[in-house]
Amino acid sequence: MESLRYLYLDRTGITKLPSPIRNLKGLRCLELGNCKYLEGKYLGDLRLLEQDVDLKYLGKLNLSGCGILEVPSSLGCLTSLEALDLSGNNFVRRPTNISELYELQYLGLRYCRRLGSLQKLPPRLAKLDAHSCTSLRTVPRSSTIVDGNIFEFIFTNCLKLDETARNNISWHMP
Repeated sequence: MESLRYLYLDRTGITKLPSPIRNLKGLRCLELGNCKYLEGKYLGDLRLLEQDVDLKYLGKLNLSGCGILEVPSSLGCLTSLEALDLSGNNFVRRPTNISELYELQYLGLRYCRRLGSLQKLPPRLAKLDAHSCTSLRTVPRSSTIVDGNIFEFIFTNCLKLDETARNNISWHMP
C-alpha cells in the first residue's frame, strides 16, 4: 500500500480513518469531503496528523463539509500541501501557522459561516475562496500580501466585512 497516491473517501459513512493510513507514505491526495460521520468534530480527533503518520508528500487535503469545529495547528506540519479545502465547516478561526505552508496555492473556505477573521496567508497562495463566509468581518492587510503574481480573492456574499477589510482586499486591485 506504500504506492497508493490517491485516496477518495468523499461522502462515505466512515466513522474513523482506516488504520493502514500510517502505511501510505507516498499519499499525495486525501479526499474526505462530506464525511459527516467521522468520530469527533475536532480534526485532532480524526488522528490524521499523528506523529507516526508520514504525510510529508500530501499535496491535496479535502476536509470540506466534515462539521469540523476546530482546525488544529498541527495542520501546519503538512509542508508539501498545495491545496487545502476546509469549506463548509463550523470553525471560528483557522490556525495562524497555515501561513507557514509555503507550497499552499489554494485555500478553500467557502461557506465557513462562523469564520470571523483571516490572519496572514501563505506567501505563494494563488487562490483564496471565502465565498459566503457570512460572519467574516476582518481581513488584515497582512492577509492580502502574497509573493505570487496571480492572486484571486473570492469574498462574494461576505456581507459583514468592515470598511478596513474591504479596503485591504481592494488594495491590490488596479
